[in-house]
Amino acid sequence: MKQRLLIIGIVVLLCAGASTLWTYRQRLFAPREVSETYIKYADRQDIEATYINDFRINDTVTVAVTVLVAQDQKAWSELLSTFMNMHIDLYPEPVRLTFLNGGDVVSLRSYPANQPQQQLPLADIDDIEVAISYNATRTIYVFHAHTQECAWMIGKNRLYKHFEYVK
Repeated sequence: MKQRLLIIGIVVLLCAGASTLWTYRQRLFAPREVSETYIKYADRQDIEATYINDFRINDTVTVAVTVLVAQDQKAWSELLSTFMNMHIDLYPEPVRLTFLNGGDVVSLRSYPANQPQQQLPLADIDDIEVAISYNATRTIYVFHAHTQECAWMIGKNRLYKHFEYVK
């Protein structure tokens, strides 16, 4: 009798495990696709990099986003220079201190995908990245948009969220 209950218990556990594995197979065995931005900053000690796939902007738009958090002023200055095209050393001291010491400043910039040093052309291009910086947390979000309309929706959504939070 005890042996029969043991066999039934093992079969039930195996079925439950197989069912759970089947349910979560996409999350467990999905290919790990990340952005070039994430790959560039993933191994750095002074910048914490995170990649989020399918980040929901609204009911119809989901995009990939790379989150970069600077751990010190030097790294923050480098991120601002790279993604926001903002060379802190050229600004007057009060402005520079506001940016480097976490003043409540939000910046937004769009550029062709994986080319933060370029300006966004007026022509409609397919691959766009939208970089949004939050000085208070020394964080830059790099959203990968597929159209300029999607980029506009990202900027609008993130700025609304920021000012909603500030209230």
